[in-house]
Amino acid sequence: MFPSRIAIALFVLAVVAGCSGANAVPGAFSPQGNAAQPNAATHSSRALSSASFRHPLGESIMAHLYVANSLNNSVTVYASNPDQIYTGLVRTIVSGLNTPKSLALDSSNNLYVSNISSDNVTEYVEAGPSPNAVATTIASGINDPVQVAVDPADNLWVVNAGGVGSVTEYMARTHARGQTIAQAINLPNAIAFSSSGNIVAIANDGNNTVTCYDTSSGNRLRTITAGISSPTAVLFDAFGDLYVANIGTNAITMYTPNSTSANLTISAHINGPVSLVIDNGAGYLWVANDTAGTLTAYDPLLGTLLDSHNDPFFTGVLAVANAPTGYNFIASVGSAWLTTVWVDGVSADAHRIGHPTSTFAPTQEGLKAPSGLAVGP
Repeated sequence: MFPSRIAIALFVLAVVAGCSGANAVPGAFSPQGNAAQPNAATHSSRALSSASFRHPLGESIMAHLYVANSLNNSVTVYASNPDQIYTGLVRTIVSGLNTPKSLALDSSNNLYVSNISSDNVTEYVEAGPSPNAVATTIASGINDPVQVAVDPADNLWVVNAGGVGSVTEYMARTHARGQTIAQAINLPNAIAFSSSGNIVAIANDGNNTVTCYDTSSGNRLRTITAGISSPTAVLFDAFGDLYVANIGTNAITMYTPNSTSANLTISAHINGPVSLVIDNGAGYLWVANDTAGTLTAYDPLLGTLLDSHNDPFFTGVLAVANAPTGYNFIASVGSAWLTTVWVDGVSADAHRIGHPTSTFAPTQEGLKAPSGLAVGP
């Protein structure tokens, strides 16, 4: 049966060869703290007790989940109605796609897709006459585009892992090529913007650094090395604190504005962290753990463990994305070339989209090896 509401998480299962997961304990957790705490004077007005964190019930809003499926060269779009009841697959995009990897939406809900095999980014205009057709193809300066992201001004940024690597900017609406950031970049794999959009943070897997730049000038503002080990994801909170997922040490490190030393380290129940999000409802810091196949939630200030999700089918969790009302949509990777989307109802009821009935059952509802996702209204 469908849950009455889409709540905190959607889980998408696909194939990952060679992954084996450690099972997390499902259900409620007692808060667990670890490692250094952030400066109390700086954060005293932000202190949040674990009792203040609650799973959001959400608001009445239509939500759409976009999933990049790398094995069938498609993007599938799923919807819920205004009562948050799942309504299923609404459309499939195939035009222009060639091993789609990463997705991003701008403020007009236009979709950008990075295509690994053709070294380009394709745009699909939601309000146009043909939303499933390619509106623009961007290729200049793109080389192995592992991530796309849109900043608060609707400029498109592409993380290029080819060669030593670079990050290229394309201006809103015109898509004219803007700046290229290459200084101190080494095999970049993730990007994040401050809430104001004036700072961009880039995770560099090649030299174990996170570098921050002024988005207007491209000038480097700081280089973080302390606590960084094979960084896989970066995230700014509303206060300018920077969170980094480090798969090399199975830890999340947090850096206050302008700091190059870790002000907080979170390691409890983290195993293979690859993606981060702070939800709009409860304020949890969510961590997708690829190796463990779990999704864990923490107090972002104290680092205490607040919640965890797992499932017998999980062998990895790939990514998290945030819905406008605080719901989290979770893409995960699984076994047997199958894909599953989970709708988790306030950590209780769940509905699978494309649920496998046996180890080699065919995928359902268009899902096949998802590699990226985005959430929009």
